[in-house]
Amino acid sequence: MLHCLGWDSEESIKAYDQALKINPSFAPSLTGKGTILNDMGKYEEAISLFDKALKSDSSYSLASINKQFSLQAIAKMEREASQKEEQNRNILFIVIGIVVGGGIIGGLIFSSIYMAKANTVTVIPSTKPKTEPQQGYTDSETEDEWRGI
Repeated sequence: MLHCLGWDSEESIKAYDQALKINPSFAPSLTGKGTILNDMGKYEEAISLFDKALKSDSSYSLASINKQFSLQAIAKMEREASQKEEQNRNILFIVIGIVVGGGIIGGLIFSSIYMAKANTVTVIPSTKPKTEPQQGYTDSETEDEWRGI
């Protein structure tokens, strides 16, 4: 791999592009360029090159290994983004709570209530028709009121 020999990423990519002009399906060149793109954080582009390398030579294990690395890196980035989004939401709830609740304690109470609500499941009420009131008392009366209790 050229970048392992001390070449910078851009030089290495140009060299692999030259090699791919000669043989566009050469698995080692496709994988080499994909590896550099991985190092640059361009995982989608790298995966595309690894797929081309595997299509050209399905036994080229380096392409398969590097593709797995790219997929894992993407999954990690997505998890981290989700965690960051949740942290930002929690901070927002605390700040709103401080403003609404009048201080840090109020902010923590407010944020814990709203975070708990955000993590609960909403139950949709039944659409069944109301049952008729039991004999002896009306909708506006409770059974205790009807009995005089």
